[in-house]
Amino acid sequence: MDIPAHIIDAVHISSDASPPKRIKSTSGASRISPNSAHFSSHYQAPFAPVDDQSSQSDLEPEDYATDYTTPDASEMPDDVEEFRDREYPQLKGKTYLDHGGTTLYAKSLVEEFSADLISNLYGNPHSASTPSALAGHRVDTIRDRALRFFNADPEHFDLVFVANATAAIKLVIDCFKDHAAASNTPVWYGYHKDAHTSLVGIRESTKLHRCFATDEEVDIWINSGGLGGPRARQLGLFAYPGQSNMTGRRLPLNW
Repeated sequence: MDIPAHIIDAVHISSDASPPKRIKSTSGASRISPNSAHFSSHYQAPFAPVDDQSSQSDLEPEDYATDYTTPDASEMPDDVEEFRDREYPQLKGKTYLDHGGTTLYAKSLVEEFSADLISNLYGNPHSASTPSALAGHRVDTIRDRALRFFNADPEHFDLVFVANATAAIKLVIDCFKDHAAASNTPVWYGYHKDAHTSLVGIRESTKLHRCFATDEEVDIWINSGGLGGPRARQLGLFAYPGQSNMTGRRLPLNW
């Protein structure tokens, strides 16, 4: 459907996001890591390249060490305090320690989102009206920007919007179950002991599952060609977190 000019003018498309490399594809069991993605330079999507300054850095690993010491109030730059008061007034007099679990919303984000809803009429994107066309165009724009961020060719990748990580994980395993039912082959599922509850719960979907107690067990499994994993022509899914919710330890991203 052709989008009217006045609708296109109402949509702001930002192009300042630097796209990292695409998520690495794997052979054998598929992998899912809800907290992070492993990127590979083996694939270059047909989008304009963006200089990656980090790849040209001469810093050594120890240069990335982080000092988690909390600075005194007198050491905090004035602009940080001003930014906090301006964008996060709900934090005044409070300390919030769950940003990783539930990201804080900035005041400007709420104001701009509210202004957008007041200024535009969005309809059901599956209909053919002008408001519906605007809604559909916004959805397509966001999908395109997300794919470009990961340098993922839309000819080979699609983006599905879900409610949260748990819903995304359930969608993945449901697809595996449907394919297994159609091919009359059971699904094998493996997960790391540091996996989030959402990942552990998937084991209830199949009788063939395995918990890897250590990183070494995973390495042995991979290096053995999948011994103790899915059999030939059997669907398999291996899941692990990029970072443990329990200890904060970051797991290898080269699996």
